[in-house]
Amino acid sequence: MAVTTITNDHDHRSNERAEYRIYFAIAYPIFLMAVVIGRLAPGRRRKVSYGAKASVFRETSDTVYSALPWVFSGR
Repeated sequence: MAVTTITNDHDHRSNERAEYRIYFAIAYPIFLMAVVIGRLAPGRRRKVSYGAKASVFRETSDTVYSALPWVFSGR
């Protein structure tokens, strides 16, 4: 006969995912403005690894995904 133990780990992880999504939703418009301003700034030439010219929205999401873990790092 198998014995199972139910823990609250699943609830904790879903709370972390919800918190991550909230931070993402807050940070995305801020980073979108920064990327658009950066694109409009004269003299800006940046190499993009996923194409000749990446979408503003893709660059924004990549930037948010790379910056958001610092919120959870505890530094």
